[in-house]
Amino acid sequence: MFVRDEISTWRIRALVAACCGAVVLGSSGRSAWAQEAPDPVATAPEEPEEPEKAGKPEKAEEPEQPGGGSAVEPEALDEEGAASSRREAREGDAVVVVMQSGEKVQGEFVGQSERELEVKVASVTLRIDRSTVERVIVLDPPRERYKRMRALIGDEDVDRLLMLADWLRREKLYEESLREIEHVLTVAPNDGTALRLRAVVENLLALERRGRAQEQVRKVEGAPQPAEAPAGSAAATRPRPGEFPVLRPDQIALMKVYEVDLRDPPKMVVEREVIDRLIRDHGDNPLIPTTREGKEALYRMAPAEILDLMFRVRARELYERVQVLELPRSIRKFRDQVHATWLVNTCATTRCHGGSQSGRLRLTNYRPTSDESVFTNLLILERFRTASGEPLIDYAEPERSVLLQMGLPRDDSLHPHPVVPGWTPAFRNREARRFAQAVDWIRSMYRPRPEYPVEYSPPGETLPTGGEGGLPLPSGPVER
Repeated sequence: MFVRDEISTWRIRALVAACCGAVVLGSSGRSAWAQEAPDPVATAPEEPEEPEKAGKPEKAEEPEQPGGGSAVEPEALDEEGAASSRREAREGDAVVVVMQSGEKVQGEFVGQSERELEVKVASVTLRIDRSTVERVIVLDPPRERYKRMRALIGDEDVDRLLMLADWLRREKLYEESLREIEHVLTVAPNDGTALRLRAVVENLLALERRGRAQEQVRKVEGAPQPAEAPAGSAAATRPRPGEFPVLRPDQIALMKVYEVDLRDPPKMVVEREVIDRLIRDHGDNPLIPTTREGKEALYRMAPAEILDLMFRVRARELYERVQVLELPRSIRKFRDQVHATWLVNTCATTRCHGGSQSGRLRLTNYRPTSDESVFTNLLILERFRTASGEPLIDYAEPERSVLLQMGLPRDDSLHPHPVVPGWTPAFRNREARRFAQAVDWIRSMYRPRPEYPVEYSPPGETLPTGGEGGLPLPSGPVER
């Protein structure tokens, strides 16, 4: 999320709460939840102050890079602001569930029974006890919410326009987001936040358009299959749908758990049944409480604390039961600073490592903004070895990583990229912003590096298990 150095906290909360972070809450007695986020409108005045009457903005910390996380919007927090809040929720609706405690959870409505509501949050379906629910508010479509919020913002209010543009980015309304950013740059041409956000949105929009174009090509009746296309053409090198295997949702969920930084944990859910198993299966470990008081305290612990305990007692069979609702910080950096900005556009094209003639190292470029694409490519980069046995990523000295060095001009690289037609460097030099962001991503990855217990064999030429370039299952002890 992009935030300017000086932003009035309550004004933004009252107007564009969607840009202030996620609110994820739990149902009593069923789950242990992440730390509760503050209510975005808890400190807002009843009537927002007019822009020209507002006082000097408070100082706000600027996050490092646009990130993930769904957000509760102002309409969701006020029934008067949600035009469709009075109708019954239907499957697929965006909703906010207001608990009797006043807490709220936003997600996609899945269904309900006499005892439970089912709401999907970040691909995880949560079951909420209906006896704890006060009401369910159905949100209008994002474009309608956008029109209402935009009407409340002045054309020269750069701070709030950028907050709105970033919210549009997270809602995948890239064209609207780019339009707002371009307007901001007519008001403040040298605004650094707007320039950085524009670069991110332009890349995301290009990837989305490319995905739509590829989908249209696949739908054309009578389109030649890659084997029938002229040798060397884009159609000859483009993988067919389903040809490139991607990770399953359960494998992606497990990788999220292994990448959680307990110093800055994402929002998570650990259900009571999982804690029951932790106590039952690992009760002989001195870290697991045996007294009634100790067990009750364990049930009240935050999910990050419970996951930390799982790591310490090596309860690996339970890792897959931890529901990580947001991307860990390091994965967000990989997605936003590497995958969406240069990896797919430069390395995973059909002319390079995205085509069927790319050799041993192949990356997927299908639906490039999806979790399946992001995590699959991350796993491939993590496990791949060059012909000399070197990993692509050097966690000890990120600047020397083969992956980054091959993105530099050949004359300025420790590992020059092979000479291939049409190749262009991903970075101008070592001082380039994208190079620095890639180094920052590598440094943010959890260390010591875990070896994911994920079985995956990508397409392309690989050597036998255990050899250079292969992707064997991890062996030996794992830190987590």
